[in-house]
Amino acid sequence: MPTGGNFPRGRLTAPYALLMLLSSSIAPSCAKALATDPTPRTDTILSGLPDAATLTAQKASKIDVPPLQQLPEPCSDHTDNEDLRWIDRTHLKISQSLCDRVNEFDEFFGNFDYNDTQTRSFIRIRNEISWENLSGINTRFKPRIRAKIRLPALENRLNLIISDEPQENTSLSNNIEQSQEQIDNNEDVTTALRWTARAEGHIETDFDVGARFNSGLDGFVRGRYRYTKPIGLKNLLRFRQEIFWRNSEGVGEATQINFQHQYSNAFLLESSSSATFSEASQGVDWSQRFSVYQKLDPLRALSYNILALGYTRPGFTTENYGISMRYRKNIYSHWLYAELEPEITWPLTNNREFTQKIIFRIEAQLGKL
Repeated sequence: MPTGGNFPRGRLTAPYALLMLLSSSIAPSCAKALATDPTPRTDTILSGLPDAATLTAQKASKIDVPPLQQLPEPCSDHTDNEDLRWIDRTHLKISQSLCDRVNEFDEFFGNFDYNDTQTRSFIRIRNEISWENLSGINTRFKPRIRAKIRLPALENRLNLIISDEPQENTSLSNNIEQSQEQIDNNEDVTTALRWTARAEGHIETDFDVGARFNSGLDGFVRGRYRYTKPIGLKNLLRFRQEIFWRNSEGVGEATQINFQHQYSNAFLLESSSSATFSEASQGVDWSQRFSVYQKLDPLRALSYNILALGYTRPGFTTENYGISMRYRKNIYSHWLYAELEPEITWPLTNNREFTQKIIFRIEAQLGKL
């Protein structure tokens, strides 16, 4: 064991002696250098090394970052997807399948929004007979027509709209929001020119200028914005916003939000909420509908509906609510359909009495040009 300042004996004596020799020769030189220039010369030592910014730029230049790809919209028509990465192609295929499934239900049931957003021309003729006990048994026969004719002008962005159907709504049978007297006296014919300003993927913007003809002329101007967005693998959000001026109502706006969920290949769930505010409305006119669509086979389908509607002025009021079931069958080729729709409602105008209605409808779809 070493004692005091003596070096350890044995194999460690030579290394310790060498270390002491080097220390004694280097220390005086270091002390002399510090005495003449006490500032360390780190600038001389580091002058040949690149700074942090240069290193970052050099690393970034060596990283191969692929450019961002412009992906097609999932609910638009597109066929050339070979340039997409496999993960984008997979996501696009799943989203497109969801949109196709929703559109399949909309097309089969002849839903207003689906036919109205298609670029092709079409003519739809409906003849219906209804029976109801609102004021005694009442049978009514009412043919209706709606046509959208694509005009070869402005790059096919201009369409002529002709219709004597009630204004689009979220009712059970397109009749529940009106009294029977209004329905019987409704001989309105709407004619309008529609210019589609934008129709790209999930966004569509159009403008209408036209008039309704009945006992007088009711002119209107309307701008409409639609947005469609897949959410996840089985959900689809549809948003519609309108701003309008109508001679009989003044200035107003209407908002509609549809949320659709594909439960399975045979079932589609839908929630539809709408609100309209204008100079003639009773506060905000609102409606809420929940629907379940069931595809029985390629020729038959069912829908189950629950609806409530009302207004907010002078107080929040539910004007009517009810339930209905709609059976629809393609009876000939791809253009002739038959429907049977029983419904039960509890209207405020009838003191919430139990009201029954059965509608039988024949529909012919012409065109698809």
